Amino acid sequence: MTNIYLITNQDMDLDKDYQVQHHRLVENAKLFHLLSLDINKLINHVNEY
Repeated sequence: MTNIYLITNQDMDLDKDYQVQHHRLVENAKLFHLLSLDINKLINHVNEY
């Protein structure tokens, strides 16, 4: 008995949506990380005065 999996267009669309969302999450995480580094630099700079 062999299992035959039918991949529908909907499944492929869902997979594509997932990849896009994952990509956005990764990009947002990078931006957030850079932002937090900048904020830390700013705080350190203010503390020096």
